[in-house]
Amino acid sequence: MSILRLQEKHVTKYVWEGNERLLRPRRHASWVLKHEDILDQRVKRLIDHSGFGHLLKFKHIDFNHVLITALVERWRTETHTFHFPLGETTITLEDVELILGLPIDGQVVTGITSGDLVSLCDQLLGFIPPSTAIKGNAI
Repeated sequence: MSILRLQEKHVTKYVWEGNERLLRPRRHASWVLKHEDILDQRVKRLIDHSGFGHLLKFKHIDFNHVLITALVERWRTETHTFHFPLGETTITLEDVELILGLPIDGQVVTGITSGDLVSLCDQLLGFIPPSTAIKGNAI
């Protein structure tokens, strides 16, 4: 019995059947990066204080669609690893630190926040989300 129990739903099923496809990844943060100059100063300070300030300087990142497609085809949700011909591997927090130049130090941020999400957004981010953006306990 294989531990890869999600094979029928995995993208490699299509590859193994001879159906190739190329993914077109998108950046969800591209609006923020293009409009960084109009971000509220409180938000910029929080981003900078969290160690991510230098990422606001990246206005554009070119994607290697073929590489990303190949990695997606090899990622296994069941084991949280990439399966390659020579074995398995995963991406660690240290890898992310080295690739993006992020400082990893200080206390770990964990826990659950309770309370009014709208007030919390206003307090921490400096804006109030529209009511249509709130779904249950998520924005």
